[in-house]
Amino acid sequence: MYKPEQFLWLKERRKNVYSQFGEDGIIEAIFERIGAANKWCCECGAADGVFFSNTKRLIDAGWSAVLIEADEKQFEKLRQLYPADNDRVTTWQ
Repeated sequence: MYKPEQFLWLKERRKNVYSQFGEDGIIEAIFERIGAANKWCCECGAADGVFFSNTKRLIDAGWSAVLIEADEKQFEKLRQLYPADNDRVTTWQ
């Protein structure tokens, strides 16, 4: 069984670029440790694709993504950021 103290190294790596609670740095630290097999990510509740995004930094680094957003206004902003002809980012409503 894992113990919370085993994950303290992640707490030190918290960093926000687009995320809200340090997820950008935590995600970076995890992939530095385990590597990335295919560089695909998915975000449910992607909003506008920028504000509090946990995938925007990965996309900026060349990852492909599926971004899902139910809210019509937010989805329109997401589609403006990643038009339908974008070959790396697919958006779904």
